[in-house]
Amino acid sequence: IDADGLVISNYLREVRVPWRDILQVSGSRWVSTRQVTVVFDRNTGFGTSIIFMPKMRILWPGQEHPIAQELRDLVLVRRERLI
Repeated sequence: IDADGLVISNYLREVRVPWRDILQVSGSRWVSTRQVTVVFDRNTGFGTSIIFMPKMRILWPGQEHPIAQELRDLVLVRRERLI
């Protein structure tokens, strides 16, 4: 995460995706797979969505990882600044 959007890397290459290109952020509520999915409005070079596993955190069953809500909040705040 940087001021302009997300930085996505697979260690070989890196792309920057502006906040305005993020359509949706969702977090898995399954206990065994705490994945976060980010969907974009265009192909970023890594596809139109990414799935990542955030740092391990103890969560209640059925609770989404807090980074998903943090990303949603950042998208909203950053988009409002562009308007």
